[in-house]
Amino acid sequence: MDDPDSGLEVKAFRTFLAVVDHGSFSAAARALGTTQPTVSRIVAGVEGALGVSLVVRSTRSLALTEAGRTFASQARRVLDNVAVAHHLTRRAAAPEPSLVVAVKADGDGGLLREAIATFETTGHRVELLLRETRQLAEAVRTGEADVGLLAGPPVSSELTDLDTELVFVEPRVTMLHAGHRHAGRERIGLEELVEEPVATWPDAGEELDRFYQGLAPGDPGRMTTGPAVRDLAEVLRLVEMGRAITFLPESVARRFEGRAIAAVPTDGVAPSALRLVWRPSSRDLAVAAFVRHVLDIAEQHSEGPRPVDAQR
Repeated sequence: MDDPDSGLEVKAFRTFLAVVDHGSFSAAARALGTTQPTVSRIVAGVEGALGVSLVVRSTRSLALTEAGRTFASQARRVLDNVAVAHHLTRRAAAPEPSLVVAVKADGDGGLLREAIATFETTGHRVELLLRETRQLAEAVRTGEADVGLLAGPPVSSELTDLDTELVFVEPRVTMLHAGHRHAGRERIGLEELVEEPVATWPDAGEELDRFYQGLAPGDPGRMTTGPAVRDLAEVLRLVEMGRAITFLPESVARRFEGRAIAAVPTDGVAPSALRLVWRPSSRDLAVAAFVRHVLDIAEQHSEGPRPVDAQR
């Protein structure tokens, strides 16, 4: 009987995924700070342990076999589980229990401050800690955070491995330089913005990048591509300078009133959904209490965004 442990160590999983993600053995070696022969030897060892070919090598390209694609998918799960074990074990050794909430700046729909201030009223005596990151879902997957508040498309294909609860869905508005020709409009149609330099978000992943650009799933792309940005502060500076436009949820746009920016309601751009996300394996009662607490606060904010149907 085959030994499933033979030759399969965490280092081997990580090395193989570096090859997959960087597209070559040499690029993977540079990313890992090692040599190409070392990377080749480790991947060959994995193939030998499994008795299958994972990659098709040529002088110009590298492609995965069907077995290689399967192994890459499973390797990511293994490394996620290793990360979860690492983070949760270290946290278990802390003198006081904690609940880590992953957030992105200005992406909580205005709910987080009240949720933190009043969470102790739920009876759960845990310290609430914030983990600010652009990779919210990944922080939850790896155990860096217990729960996240994530704004994104009403329907997402990237959260199927997490438990989610819809908080609310709200319209997005177009953020323009105050001197823009459309700045004084009461409403604008998305089709009127096809030649505007819309900011792009290459570090956000394809799904979120397209969503931030106002693209629907079937849209081929924009006639004009704007500058690449990494965070909200950067994109707002570009909008103020008249070098880009962007689309923001109403609750976020309201925070920047008074700057040299106009927020114009827009027809044709998909709304933004705010969700709570957590690991399906979590059995932490504090996580369940926090989720319920945030939902209660959202419901009480009658003047804020109203819940509507969206993917759960």
